[in-house]
Amino acid sequence: MAETLRQFQDSTLLTGAALTNPYALYETGIFFDRWFCQGGFAGDNIVPKEHRLEKFDGKMTCATFNLNGNLLAAEKLFSIPITERRLISKNVCHAAVFTKADAEMLMPFRNHNKGLDLFLKAVELKEKALHDTVAALLAIDPSKALWEEVIPYRTRGEWGSWKAEENPGKSPSLITTFIPDLKDLWMLIKP
Repeated sequence: MAETLRQFQDSTLLTGAALTNPYALYETGIFFDRWFCQGGFAGDNIVPKEHRLEKFDGKMTCATFNLNGNLLAAEKLFSIPITERRLISKNVCHAAVFTKADAEMLMPFRNHNKGLDLFLKAVELKEKALHDTVAALLAIDPSKALWEEVIPYRTRGEWGSWKAEENPGKSPSLITTFIPDLKDLWMLIKP
């Protein structure tokens, strides 16, 4: 990763697991200036009522596997100044379900792209929440989601977000609050 950054300084880091490797990179003194992290949680204080999933309604915090995989790394990487750090929140990822209809919408493009063909075979036309895929697509086009500037925090093994404006002096991140049009997001997959 360090060599890639030396060659391509405007690269984007996309993470979808524990933050051990990005933290190891940070410890070398080199780090990305644009990072999309699949993880974090935007609670009731961040997500408007009309955009909340029922299973997360009433919550301010929630356990998230990727951030809890290496707490030291997560807390350190959220505290450093960075130009663009975006979290694709657990509650938004759980709402992004790829359906058979979505797969059928992309079928006409599969013969033009081997990656898309492999993707469609992998999802096997079943309904599936594609958390890492959502994070990758939002890294390609962040305008497909609504975002709020926040300060991620951890309490009792769960993660939440404070509004950045209420916590001056801390290094802010952007977190997803809603994806208005999932079909529009999935269309980023086509060639």
